[in-house]
Amino acid sequence: MEEWLQKQNKLKTQLDTTRQKVESKLQECKQSYKLQLDEISRQKELDIKDLQKRYKDLSWQKDIQEKQNRQATIKLEHYHFDEVKELEDLYSNKLTLEGSAYLKLEQEGLELKQAYEKRIADIKLSNEKAIRKLVDEFKVNLMKV
Repeated sequence: MEEWLQKQNKLKTQLDTTRQKVESKLQECKQSYKLQLDEISRQKELDIKDLQKRYKDLSWQKDIQEKQNRQATIKLEHYHFDEVKELEDLYSNKLTLEGSAYLKLEQEGLELKQAYEKRIADIKLSNEKAIRKLVDEFKVNLMKV
């Protein structure tokens, strides 16, 4: 029994020693993590300040660019307005010139359409005659058999 108690005491001592080591290591880890967290927080603050400065600079550049773009757009709008006016005049003249050519082509198209329709009707009539002739020949040959 005494041997058992000695073993128990020895195990208890080992457990206490291990517990102390674990707690010590835990404290070291906590301290290390706290230092890391402090460093990360400090770096985060520096990054935020840097990003805010970059944002301010980019915003200023954007404002300048927008002003230049507005001026360029106004200039282009005036130029385009003049060009559109000129194109409208040219197009109006072209429509006048092309009007008579279109009417002539339309007339030619109607004449071609009528010619093809007559030709189709003639072909249909010819085909019907050929079919009747073949049917009559078939009937005659059928009677012979």
